[in-house]
Amino acid sequence: METLKLKAEKRQEIGGLAPKKAIYKENKVPGIIYGGKDQPQPIYVQKNELLKIISNEGLFNSVVEIELGEKKENVIFKEVQKHPSKNVFTHIDLQRVVKGTAAKGAAASMVEEQKFESLLKGKARKANALQSEKKIEQVVWERTMAGETKQRISNVRKKAREQVEKDELEKRDLTRRKKEIAEREYVEMQDKKALTKNVRAWEKTHSAYLRTINPYATKHNDDMLATIRSEQNTTRSFGNSSRRKK
Repeated sequence: METLKLKAEKRQEIGGLAPKKAIYKENKVPGIIYGGKDQPQPIYVQKNELLKIISNEGLFNSVVEIELGEKKENVIFKEVQKHPSKNVFTHIDLQRVVKGTAAKGAAASMVEEQKFESLLKGKARKANALQSEKKIEQVVWERTMAGETKQRISNVRKKAREQVEKDELEKRDLTRRKKEIAEREYVEMQDKKALTKNVRAWEKTHSAYLRTINPYATKHNDDMLATIRSEQNTTRSFGNSSRRKK
C-alpha cells in the first residue's frame, strides 16, 4: 500500500459550535483517530491538506502517516463525510494501523466504531447529566433567592405595619392625656369659681349681719377706710405736683 502523509492538530472541544466554526471560518475539517490500545483522539486537519489526500484514487486502500504534533501514527481512512448540498467536508474517520498487524477487516472495524460511538454516547450522557444538574442548581438557587426576597419584603412590611400601629397608639394616647388634662383643668377652674362665689356670698351676708349687731365696730372700720383713702389721695397729689415742677 502507498504511504501518504497528512498533518493534523488535536481538537479540544467535541460538539457544540466549535466544529462548525472550524469548518466555515477556519477551513479546518474535524475528525477522529481511533483503534488500537490508545484512546480515540479528536483532530482537525487543514482543508487544503485533505484535498491533496482525497485526490488519491487508492486513498481507502492506502496507509496514511499522520503527524500529530511530535507524534506520528499510521492510519487508514474509514469514512469521509460531506455536506449533502454544499461542497464542504464535515468529518473524517481514521483508524490506527497497529504495528506488526494488517489493517482490521470490516467486522473488526465495525466493533471499533461501535466502541467509539459508545464512548461518545457515554460522554454525551455525562455532559447532559452535568448540564441537567447545573440547571437544577440554577432553578434551586433562583427559587431560594426569590423565597428569601419575598421573606425580606414580608419582614419589612411587617415591621412597617408594627411601627404604624405603634405610632397610632402613641398618638391616641397623647390625645387622650391632653383631653384628660384639659377636663381636669376645667373642673378645677369651675371649682375655684364656685368657691370664690361662695366666699363672696358668705362675706356679703356676714358683713351685713355684723353691721346690724355691732354698729360701733362698723363705724370704726368705715372711719379707718376713709382715713386710708384720704392719705392715698394726698400721696398721689404730691407726686403729681413734684413731676410738674421738674
